[in-house]
Amino acid sequence: MKTNFDFLKKVKGMNVSAIYGDLLHTYKDGDKISVIASPGVLCFMKKHADRDEKFWLIKWEELYSGNDALIVKEQDTPAPLNYKETESGQQKYIVSSASFTTFRSEIKNVWGYGFTEEGEVWLGDIILELEDSFIHIAASPAIEYKVLDEFPDTRRLYDELLVTTKEE
Repeated sequence: MKTNFDFLKKVKGMNVSAIYGDLLHTYKDGDKISVIASPGVLCFMKKHADRDEKFWLIKWEELYSGNDALIVKEQDTPAPLNYKETESGQQKYIVSSASFTTFRSEIKNVWGYGFTEEGEVWLGDIILELEDSFIHIAASPAIEYKVLDEFPDTRRLYDELLVTTKEE
């Protein structure tokens, strides 16, 4: 299991381009919008960059104890989703799947919360602070991406702050 989660910091300053999935279930509850996908592919783009995209393939694993863990793989394509490379536009790939996006999507800060179990460190939650909202990615059988107006209630997050870009 990966114990260095510094790769989460790399997206600070980038824009969240979209959340992709073969199927997305999206609903609104008060000030919260939830997007459920499994697996989900998160696409990031640099501001004003020419076709420079990064992707996180986000999966879930239930541990023997019953705890839920996020498995995040950095990659250069939106695989395993269907996609094709394009020669025009800002995006390098056209993804043939459902998607969700939000405006004002520059990432200001990132937090990764997790826990230690049987001597291994596991990621349980990722929080992305955007210009006027937060995306909270939570481990569950279907990955849930919550778009919130405020930082999520930390009492509901896992025990350990594993990584952050926020300077205190």
